[in-house]
Amino acid sequence: MKTIAFGRHSLRLIVLLWLVCTAAGSLMAQRRKAPRRYADRIESGEVYLQSDHQNLYVSNADGQFVHKIFYPETGQITHRMTFEDRRFSVLNGPYQEWYDNGRLWMEGAYRGGLQHGPWSYYDHEHGGKTYAGNFDQGDKEGKWLRYDSLGRVTQEENYVAGKQHGRQLVFDETGGIKITRYYEKGEQVSSEPAELEDASEMMPYMLQCKDNPDRELRKACSDQVMMSVIYREVKYPPLARENNIQGRVVFSFVIEKDGSLSNIIALRGVSADIEAECRRVLALMPPWAPGTKGGRPVRVRFQLPIMFRLE
Repeated sequence: MKTIAFGRHSLRLIVLLWLVCTAAGSLMAQRRKAPRRYADRIESGEVYLQSDHQNLYVSNADGQFVHKIFYPETGQITHRMTFEDRRFSVLNGPYQEWYDNGRLWMEGAYRGGLQHGPWSYYDHEHGGKTYAGNFDQGDKEGKWLRYDSLGRVTQEENYVAGKQHGRQLVFDETGGIKITRYYEKGEQVSSEPAELEDASEMMPYMLQCKDNPDRELRKACSDQVMMSVIYREVKYPPLARENNIQGRVVFSFVIEKDGSLSNIIALRGVSADIEAECRRVLALMPPWAPGTKGGRPVRVRFQLPIMFRLE
């Protein structure tokens, strides 16, 4: 699954890649044999069930079951998930994720395996809220707000059954309404003032895709090039495989004005050897053409998730 979204000054590219490797025996059987770990991370009222190199499973005083995931080398918690069943198959209750630097990434709750109620998402660098709203049985519902690094509302979205519907407001730095867009069941139908496509504004693309005349074709070509490099080059690190370490890596990086990569940050590295493998592959990416705005090169930030999973 690929999702691309871009705004006035930035672009986020999300490429979700599942790396499926075969592991001998069942994962749960190996967990039962693993030595007891993270005993010091058991909270008041919790009862230890099992643990391994990356995970801690406990029950709590409310009769729920909690799965905590850690970055093994640092002990930083990255997930705290509540389940209704001992098999840890149905999420039900509070849910939290953290960045590798210890800042809270997101928090909310599940009901019957679906996101439900208020959810908030936070910035990696400053810790401020970036996005917040409500879910109704897995679908966004009602008003959702986006925030800048100073805590100011930059955008108001309205959802019905998971699709944008009604007004979307874009605010300027003073809080005034800059753009009003109108949506019907997820499709934009109009905007005030009318928005014109700026031919001088362009997202970065792989240089080998430059012969595609259409920007959408260049985007699709660039996505394909990136995916092919990842599929071809990424290897599951032996130590991570041996210790049943898995999860979604998320890297953030900037395409500079000269097309080079900079500010490469592991928002979530999962483990030291998996993080190192992803950094190695990022260094193998073909050259980029920079993004432009007003006809001039600009710096553009990307996010790239890669899923490591053992089966």
